[in-house]
Amino acid sequence: MQNQQQQHHQDYSKERSLPPSPPRDSFSPSHVVDIDAIELEKENIQPIRQGRSAQVLSRLFSTQPVDRAHELALQHQRFQAELDRIDELKDPLDAYMRYVSWTIENYPQSGAQGHDSRLVSLLEQAIETFKDEERYRNDPRYVKLLILYSEKIEFPMDVFSFMETNKIGNEIAMFYEEHADYLESQEE
Repeated sequence: MQNQQQQHHQDYSKERSLPPSPPRDSFSPSHVVDIDAIELEKENIQPIRQGRSAQVLSRLFSTQPVDRAHELALQHQRFQAELDRIDELKDPLDAYMRYVSWTIENYPQSGAQGHDSRLVSLLEQAIETFKDEERYRNDPRYVKLLILYSEKIEFPMDVFSFMETNKIGNEIAMFYEEHADYLESQEE
């Protein structure tokens, strides 16, 4: 009887083009989020617009600091190795985008501004690498990197002026929205 039900479920799933349900024993304890680990650190976690992954936070805060530092250093090395081969990549900006996203996600306590995260220098490196690349001038990802950089430095207007002068993001609404938000915030 149980085999008939499973077969019927699989046939129904195929008809509806839905993937079959995973086996019940496929649930892994590694998917469980340790809220207690996050709770102890919540006052130090810097919020970000898109929110943070509870799974990543749990993994970070339940790992011993020495082990966490080692894991982070290894991942930085992996990303740097990829950036060293950037000329071989079809979309070099993608490598920077993944590295920046990973950095923001894995350094929740400093808002990714701490010296260990290397976010500001990574953003500067990406901006410098692609500033003369025509194909990225109006790429929303590149514009996003510049805007993120403007949020991390003392004089954000310098970034918006740089973008205007170099016609970066001039076809992207995000540039104008962020520039206007910054100008409005200065009036308050």
